Amino acid sequence: MSLVKLGRDTFAQTYHDHFEKDFSLKSLESYLKLTFNPSSQSAELNDPSSAFLVIEDAKSKDLVAYAKISKTTHEFGLSLGEGLCIERIYVI
Repeated sequence: MSLVKLGRDTFAQTYHDHFEKDFSLKSLESYLKLTFNPSSQSAELNDPSSAFLVIEDAKSKDLVAYAKISKTTHEFGLSLGEGLCIERIYVI
């Protein structure tokens, strides 16, 4: 399983009901296409201010989880100096 597919599938599974209730499934599909595609994923992987932690199944070698961690200087409007932000954690 690719990083794009893992992110797309787990996000869709997690937020399907939220989008269906508060937005639309069309909005969900638009977000998935914009965010989880090879070009966007490549840009994120090559961003020096981000790091990805990836876990694969020992037998199948399929990706089963990943986390995206980014450097940040502020969170929620607070200036706290340089720190790290866990942007995503996706697990099958």
